[in-house]
Amino acid sequence: TITFAKASEELILRMRLRAFESMLRFETSWFDRDENNISSLTSRLLQDTGALRVDHSVHLCSRRCRCLPLFRV
Repeated sequence: TITFAKASEELILRMRLRAFESMLRFETSWFDRDENNISSLTSRLLQDTGALRVDHSVHLCSRRCRCLPLFRV
């Protein structure tokens, strides 16, 4: 489980960096819009990748639960 947690955290970090890099490619006028102020962009980076963390852990759990009956002795 530690390996999955580390892999998950690395994936989330990569996704945050890519999202941030894509934001930096927008024209400066994009940042002037009310919906793109600094607090909403920061919040969006955290929430979107946080949703990834939840979905990832649920997916791992459901996959593991399906495989457990196969390995009973």
